[in-house]
Amino acid sequence: MKLRLPDVTLVMIDTQCHELARLAMEDSLREVEFGDAVIFSDEPIEVAGTRWVKVPKWPNIAECSHFMWYELPNHIQTKWAINIQWDSWIVDTGCWTDEFLQYDYVGAPWWYNDNLNVGNGCALRSSALMRFLQTNKECFPLSMSQEDHLIGRVYRAALEQKGFKWPSEKLASRFSLECTRPSQDSRHFMFHDSFNFPFALEGERLAERIRLMRANPAIARKVAELSRQPMIMPRLATPNPDDNPIDQAESANTRPNATEMTPVPTFREFQQARVNELLTTKRCLYSGDATDVHNFLPGLVELILRAMPRSVIEIGSDRGVSTELFLLTAARVVAVDPWQNENSFQEFANRCAGYPHLEIIRERCPEALERFGAEFDLCYIDADHSYEAVRRDIIACIRIVKPNGWLAGHDYHQPQVERAVRSLIDAPISFRDGSWLAANKLSERFLAEQALTATVSNDSPSLVLA
Repeated sequence: MKLRLPDVTLVMIDTQCHELARLAMEDSLREVEFGDAVIFSDEPIEVAGTRWVKVPKWPNIAECSHFMWYELPNHIQTKWAINIQWDSWIVDTGCWTDEFLQYDYVGAPWWYNDNLNVGNGCALRSSALMRFLQTNKECFPLSMSQEDHLIGRVYRAALEQKGFKWPSEKLASRFSLECTRPSQDSRHFMFHDSFNFPFALEGERLAERIRLMRANPAIARKVAELSRQPMIMPRLATPNPDDNPIDQAESANTRPNATEMTPVPTFREFQQARVNELLTTKRCLYSGDATDVHNFLPGLVELILRAMPRSVIEIGSDRGVSTELFLLTAARVVAVDPWQNENSFQEFANRCAGYPHLEIIRERCPEALERFGAEFDLCYIDADHSYEAVRRDIIACIRIVKPNGWLAGHDYHQPQVERAVRSLIDAPISFRDGSWLAANKLSERFLAEQALTATVSNDSPSLVLA
């Protein structure tokens, strides 16, 4: 018998992966009967029992988030909605409990341990919360493309003061899995992210999803992430005094004894320990000792403290030492590098691939940046250090960094890098490791030169004709 959720709307939003979205929708509807089921896409995705609403083909996540924040509430007639994606769907209806419906936002837990850990945007949301955010844009604006981070961490305390409710981490983990698990065999109502496909699929069904991913240029790179594993978080398996005693008794035989468990460090403790270790780790494997300040990270720490970025794209990641520092301090990190040296890529993966908020793009800049809009707080350039390459990368990054964001990079102590930066940017700030930082703005001098060049070019035909 199907699980009946008459007060819940199933929502799929997709303009990039239509066939994968169709499969995810069918899998979710196979075992659950919803009050409504809606697919928002730029072209029809036919699934029995659903209705289709046409939307633009959004070029980036920022525009999709804008739709979710300001327009999606107009299409929801039930008291709750569950958002799924091409890489997120319902897998175990036995994990459903009506207790979920006592809350306004239930999504997979993240890795934090600061009571702001719930959760991922493939979530159960009350229509009351959605409409509140829609109509109170002055106090709760969509100020970043990661709308789930904004709701779950930035605005959560203020929203709770307005009466909206979040569940415990453990209950949220029962609802969904993303980057963390209580154990290798834990069960969840749904999941998110393609690196969890082996948790949800096997055999030909898994092979079919992988074939479709490889064939789609927008997501083909994510196939390489299928070997990633969620972090095991024992604290999600420990008894919670707010949980139902019956639930505790049923799972006691699969839960480690609390007195025998190794204490789990908080995220802040883990962060401090890793940063301290990174401060003494060489960025690159070239000759030199600890006096070579350019090969160590203290200057980059100073840059991060000054810019305070929440979303970072790094052009040139190599072994991942600076990448991990960004991962420890930002909510979203994109690493762009062709990684022609497989040993470097393997070291990068060993160091960084376990962080669930990392996106890896194994391509060259600037072509790799075409998929992004103005959605990053900071772009850090540390790739080809030739004059023309640095200029090219800066110009490419101008477009994908927010107007009030930052341009930055490494090796400013190298003459070609400094000359390239100064040819485009006024008054960059330099740091002791050779990092540089500047507002996301080209210099007036450069813009004037470009305008003059364009004027001469436009006038040339008429001069010739005369």
